[in-house]
Amino acid sequence: METKKEDEMMVEKEFGCDNCGRKLIAISPDDSYTNFFMKTCCGESIERKIECDNCDFRNVRYWCIRHSFVVSAGLSKDDLDRELSDY
Repeated sequence: METKKEDEMMVEKEFGCDNCGRKLIAISPDDSYTNFFMKTCCGESIERKIECDNCDFRNVRYWCIRHSFVVSAGLSKDDLDRELSDY
């Protein structure tokens, strides 16, 4: 689920706790960092730790200003472009 807060222009993302699966909500640092990932995709990513109120596990997620997706292999779009440029 993605929602934008009109007054702050931040993005909310729902995800399950990596430890217990409970639904958590992450809020983007600002209106520029709106892309949300489990792994860092580049040097411009901002790390955020979201603690689960059910099991106290600290879930690590990343917000990126630059990339809109990361492929399933864990590569950023730039990494994928570099890999494919050899062919």
